Amino acid sequence: MPYPYSPTPNPGQALDPTLSVPATSTNPVPSSAVTGLLVVTLTISLALAAFGYKKYRAVQRSRLLKRQVAMLEAMWRMSSTKRKF
Repeated sequence: MPYPYSPTPNPGQALDPTLSVPATSTNPVPSSAVTGLLVVTLTISLALAAFGYKKYRAVQRSRLLKRQVAMLEAMWRMSSTKRKF
């Protein structure tokens, strides 16, 4: 004797039509737009970081040279005062 309810639906028929997934009303952002934005942002960030580091190194080098010049001038003054006596 066949059962009146078949547990497997016919092809194209859902088990329970009330449980179907509702259509979303929001349009998702295309993945290519997100990827493009990420690539542009990453490129700009890397370029700014490189220029910032280059400027940082130039300032550090300038400070080091100023310190070395000051030390050499102090040594020169010390040696020149010793020669007078």
